[in-house]
Formats: sequence, structure tokens, C-alpha cells
Amino acid sequence: ITDYIGVYSSPVAYFYESKMINHFSDVVDSMEAEIAYVHGLGEKILMQTVFNMFRFAALCTKHPGFKEEQEWRIIYSPPLSRSPLVKTKVEVVRGKPQVVQKLMLKNHPESGLYGVSPAELLHKIIIGPCDDPYVVSQAFRTVLEEKRIPTEGKIRVSGIPLRHF
Repeated sequence: ITDYIGVYSSPVAYFYESKMINHFSDVVDSMEAEIAYVHGLGEKILMQTVFNMFRFAALCTKHPGFKEEQEWRIIYSPPLSRSPLVKTKVEVVRGKPQVVQKLMLKNHPESGLYGVSPAELLHKIIIGPCDDPYVVSQAFRTVLEEKRIPTEGKIRVSGIPLRHF
């Protein structure tokens, strides 16, 4: 575990609104039960902790219909902290210029960062819902194989249908 890169990962919580409310209630109850510890943190650390709790909750919560994904999110907030391993680029995405953050996925042992190479990190890719999911899955397979990353059993198409509005 290292703060060197200023990038954090978190599993996604698949909650309905009622479960999210119950979860926050449990957090408040836990803080009240440990009130002496909470006071001992000091205002700055407490405010930072509560801010990060809300930040991660907002960025890492999805509808339970997507639970099959078992997704993890990577959180990078350049206004809060910068990382030497993230490069900022402007790229055209779907016809619109956008700022894109590119995390260099390689181990950085001198900073205590291990296990982040794509071959170590990649467990499964679920494609969809999207147009032409089998074409997309073959493209992912080709790119990964070009990078010498094993793909056997790692790519599958989601069973969730694409809805057009």
C-alpha cells in the first residue's frame, strides 16, 4: 500500500437507496460508539476522512442490476493531489476533445507499488451492454494478446441488453 501515486482503488458497492441510507447510518453509529477516538483524530483529519467517505461513495456506488460486474474503480482527483505516474492528455473521444488521465500501469518498487502491471491486475473484462459486443470482445482480445497478456477465460459478453432511448 502506498500513497506515492495519489491514485486510489475501491470496490464498487451495488446499493439501492435504502441500503445506502442504512450503510451511512451504520457509519454514524460506529463513529458515535467510538466518540473518544473520533475526537482524538483532530478536526483536519476528521474532515478529510468524512470528505473522502462521501467522495468514494459518490464515485463507487452503482445500481444492484450491475452486481455481476464486481467492478473496482480507480479514483484520481488532480485538483486534490497530483501523481507522477498519471499523464494528462487532451484526446478526441466520440468527436469531442476531452482531458484524459492516463495511469502508467507498471510496478514501481522503489515507491512500494507492486501488482499493478496489466497482466497482474486484469481479472476479467465484461463487454456490454453495447452495440456489437462480440466485435468489441474480439478487439479487446487482440489488443491484450499484442501486449502478451493472457486472455483465456478473461473476456465475456454481459447478459444485460442494450437499451436505446
